[in-house]
Amino acid sequence: MGSVRKRVKTCDFKKKVYQKLISKMEGNYSLEYYYLLNSFFEKTQYDDVKAYIQSVGCKYFIGFIEFKELGIEIN
Repeated sequence: MGSVRKRVKTCDFKKKVYQKLISKMEGNYSLEYYYLLNSFFEKTQYDDVKAYIQSVGCKYFIGFIEFKELGIEIN
């Protein structure tokens, strides 16, 4: 078991594994892989990690995720 700082760099692999699993299911599903990070990751020393997360098609949020991002509309 590694630290969270090391695990956030594995989103590309995890997303590919989950994509492979859902591709075998009937239906038209899409996959988004999100990290919900705490304020610890706002430090500039993690800018490269956050850029990597985005570069491989994953997303990260710090503190909260907007419902709209999840496709949930609230009136």
